[in-house]
Amino acid sequence: MKIFKLISRVIISVIVIAVGINIFVVLVGQGNKISASTEKYDCIVVLGCSVYNDNPSAMLKDRLEKAVELYFDGYGDTILMSGDVNGEYYDEVAVMREFAIERGVPESAVITDSNGFSTYASMYSLMENYSYSKYLIVTQPYHLYRSLFIGRMLGLSVDGIGSEGNNYPGQLERDVREFFARIKDTINIVFRNEPNYVTRKDDIIELDVLDDFISDLF
Repeated sequence: MKIFKLISRVIISVIVIAVGINIFVVLVGQGNKISASTEKYDCIVVLGCSVYNDNPSAMLKDRLEKAVELYFDGYGDTILMSGDVNGEYYDEVAVMREFAIERGVPESAVITDSNGFSTYASMYSLMENYSYSKYLIVTQPYHLYRSLFIGRMLGLSVDGIGSEGNNYPGQLERDVREFFARIKDTINIVFRNEPNYVTRKDDIIELDVLDDFISDLF
C-alpha cells in the first residue's frame, strides 16, 4: 500500500510541476498583443513552419501575410525569416523570403536565418547573431507565449503578434505538443543549452520518444 501512495504522490507532483511550468511560461509570455500604434520595431521576425513543394503551409502562409502587412503598416523596416534548411531540397527560409518579395517587400528589407530548426534555436540565434534593439515576433497565438518566453528569458526585448487563428487541422495534437515543448524549453533555458546548428543533435534536449508517443495517440 505504501508503494502505491508513493507512486501516486510522485505522479501528482510531476503533474503539478508540469502544469506550473506551463503557467509560468504563459505569464512570462503575456503582453503579446501589440496595439495599433505608431510604435516601431527594429526587426519583424517570422518563425518558420513547414513548406511543401516550395510552397508555405497554411500556418506559415498566415505568418508571412501578417509580417508583410506589418511591414507595410510601418511597424519595422526589416523582416527576418527564421526557419529550417535541411539539405538541398528543403529550405523554409528561401520560400519565406520569396513569398515576401513577391508581395512587394524590397529584397534589401528581407534577411534570412537558417538556424531556426526549432523555436528555441530561432530565439537563441537572435540573441547570438543579431544586435537589433527590439523584435516583433510573428507566429500563431498558441505558439506565441513560448516564443516570447524564450526570448525574454534570453534577455531579448521582444513583443509579438499572432497571425490569424489557431484552428488548423491537427490543432489538438499541436496543443498537446506545445504543453510538453514549454517544459522542454524551460529546461533548455535553465541550462542555457546551446543549439548545435550543424549536427542538430545532443545540444538541445529532444523529445523524440515523447513526440512519437503523442503522434500515436492521434
